[in-house]
Amino acid sequence: MMNLYAHSPFQGFGDPDDPARFCPFYVRAENGTYPDWDQEMLSSTRQFAGSSSYVTQVGGFGPARLSLTLRFASRRDFMRFKAYTGTIGTLSLLAEYTSHDGIIRTYNDLDYEQYRDTLLLSIDEVRHHIKGGPTTCRATFQRAYDPRVT
Repeated sequence: MMNLYAHSPFQGFGDPDDPARFCPFYVRAENGTYPDWDQEMLSSTRQFAGSSSYVTQVGGFGPARLSLTLRFASRRDFMRFKAYTGTIGTLSLLAEYTSHDGIIRTYNDLDYEQYRDTLLLSIDEVRHHIKGGPTTCRATFQRAYDPRVT
């Protein structure tokens, strides 16, 4: 059976240039893929009175959200990560696994994409494994992104 959590030690959240402020994790990948960012277009549609004509105004885009299933080597590592809930940091993932572009950095011959100014919005579905084993959770990250600008 293929390991669903690919070995990629420089994935994490916080400040990737400061090991004391960076929380590494493994991301669950199914069939070699991650989920992608979800983003809502903000629009308003109004009907002209007494007709079947409409006008739609596009007001931009809401925040982009990405939910990932994460694994931490220990409960202690998870608790460090949990302390970042509601804060902004840099999300570091394997490069080119999502539709957003970030800064590419290479560590140990693997490319990582870094998404600065990302909010750790929520953590749920936490599972602590017995006897000091790994902890897993589902984390949702949020960032401003305009898909029309490349």
